[in-house]
Amino acid sequence: MGAEATCRVSAELKVLLETDQIIVRGRIPFSAITRVNADRGRLVLHTADGDIALELGAAAEKWAEKIRSPKSLIDKLGVASDAIVSVLGVSDTEFLGALATRTQAITRGRVNAESVVVFLGVERDRDLSKIAMVTAQLPPKAALWVIHPKGKDGVKDTAVFEAAREAGLTYTKVARFSATHTAERLNRPGRARSGAR
Repeated sequence: MGAEATCRVSAELKVLLETDQIIVRGRIPFSAITRVNADRGRLVLHTADGDIALELGAAAEKWAEKIRSPKSLIDKLGVASDAIVSVLGVSDTEFLGALATRTQAITRGRVNAESVVVFLGVERDRDLSKIAMVTAQLPPKAALWVIHPKGKDGVKDTAVFEAAREAGLTYTKVARFSATHTAERLNRPGRARSGAR
């Protein structure tokens, strides 16, 4: 999950004047940042289009470090080196490739009884019943990550939470999985930190 702050920004941003409001828009992909530095609470992002300064106070250095060394998806999902994992219904090749570089102990299409992390793809609302089916096989200390499409046509997180609750699981964390998908971590109550590095 990302960090959020209210701060003063000095930058060129797109501004849209509507009938009853002004909308300020702007995104800065990490790939557009050529250099970053923090000094006395001010985070400066250097880009080919100019510098952007954010008055973040004490958080400036922490943000700079996260930009310089962003966590990988596999790190955010809490997969330790050589962890035993199971993957069901997830076909994202970038994720599967990154996972294979972290661990060779990957079981596809079923839950390995020794898994510490299980990944379940839920592409449509009708797939939500798979959460209960996987929970019945989930090792006691394992974390279950449900990967689902986001957006108005995706699977709503509230539907995932309800299916998890009915299966006896608790929502513990969210992570951006890709441009199109979100990952929700579910655990048995009392096991909120299972699967974390």
